[in-house]
Amino acid sequence: MYWSNLLESDSHTDRAIRIFLGTVLFLWLLFIGSSFEAPYHEKIVELYAEPWWRAVLILAVFFALLWCPRVGILLAIATFFYLHDVGAIADTQ
Repeated sequence: MYWSNLLESDSHTDRAIRIFLGTVLFLWLLFIGSSFEAPYHEKIVELYAEPWWRAVLILAVFFALLWCPRVGILLAIATFFYLHDVGAIADTQ
């Protein structure tokens, strides 16, 4: 299997978006994974309490998995870290 086959797409724009989102999510996961308590913006912590926000996150993961499984997996891991970290922050407040 070649690297070009990993990001199969019909257009150059789609491939560029997949590479961009994959890179951004990978770097964000490195940043979040390298710190014990990741700093989150106050509004992101406040959104955690809203049930619709968690539903939006799950839908985003679902549609990302349908679009590109590699980006979807990265988004699923990022969502897991976010929900876990913010849940811990919300429990201490």
